[in-house]
Amino acid sequence: MSIIEYLDEVYPDPPLLPKDPEARAHARAIAFHISSNIQPLQGSLCREKLGIQWCHDVICRGFDALEQLLKLYSGRFCVGDLITIPDLMVPSIVRRAREKYNVDMEQYPIIRRIEEELAGFPEFWNNS
Repeated sequence: MSIIEYLDEVYPDPPLLPKDPEARAHARAIAFHISSNIQPLQGSLCREKLGIQWCHDVICRGFDALEQLLKLYSGRFCVGDLITIPDLMVPSIVRRAREKYNVDMEQYPIIRRIEEELAGFPEFWNNS
């Protein structure tokens, strides 16, 4: 998160956080949810120490909460209609959830829709 915010400050065009303070807070909250509750569980150390099934179940709980946040704040992307910080995280967490933990993304229609929208941008191709 710190590196992404640093890059947003050093290279402000296009901005990765909305100008509106409330939307900025929502973007940060969603990004922190992803970086705290989903991404750490997708690493190989977690898989080795806690097991695939345990990680799968906890990742799904993280996706459940993310889907609820997106119901409240998403538009075309995670927060409204512009790409923001949490959108940078979506492709990699979805890909790892499918490939490493066999998560059925059909139960997360908003996350899937945003992932598909982002796939239209070359910048998101092969993003791990």
